[in-house]
Amino acid sequence: MHVYCNTSPGTVSLSDSSFEDGVIDEACGQGVVSMQRNEFGSESVYVPAVSVVGSYSADILLSGTNKNTFTGTGNSRTLDLNSAAIIPSGYTWSIDGSSNVVVSQRGNSLEVAGELDLGAGTIWKTTGALTIDSSGTLNVDGSESSPVIFTSYKDDSFGGDTNHDGASSESSGDYVAAIQTNDGAIDISYATFRVVMKQSLLPALVKRML
Repeated sequence: MHVYCNTSPGTVSLSDSSFEDGVIDEACGQGVVSMQRNEFGSESVYVPAVSVVGSYSADILLSGTNKNTFTGTGNSRTLDLNSAAIIPSGYTWSIDGSSNVVVSQRGNSLEVAGELDLGAGTIWKTTGALTIDSSGTLNVDGSESSPVIFTSYKDDSFGGDTNHDGASSESSGDYVAAIQTNDGAIDISYATFRVVMKQSLLPALVKRML
């Protein structure tokens, strides 16, 4: 188990490496942990590939030339957001399906003060809501054939059994809302919102909901 605890305002970089036992990215203070061009393939179904704990954990590339890739299945292909993670102003997380990652968000554990870009094929499982701050931007840009999926933490039909609770299925009301905003900028195109309690969230911004 690799633990990166960054307590200073600087940046700790993790790049061009291969990991088979999971990484805990624990930003204990105001520091930023940068990850790019790594391969994560946890050998244990009990261990997420990457677990983000604490604040100011940003700059984890999950799309484009310098993206990190995930080679496992189920829980071992997850980016696990299990505490108060923040995308700070001036930083961007870009995610799409080509990295093979499944984002697993527990509760309202991600605050977006910078920018979050979710591209075609992204799978986002949650028990809570993304919070888009007044300075934050959320761009959801799926495609007709490969929409961005927002679904329950329990849903095994997308990305497999990523919470390691055995065979299970989602049910209506598993989470109340996928997105909440404090006057942030939100643009959504080609997204699917499954089993969310409030399907009408941000209807004017959803160009197409499949």
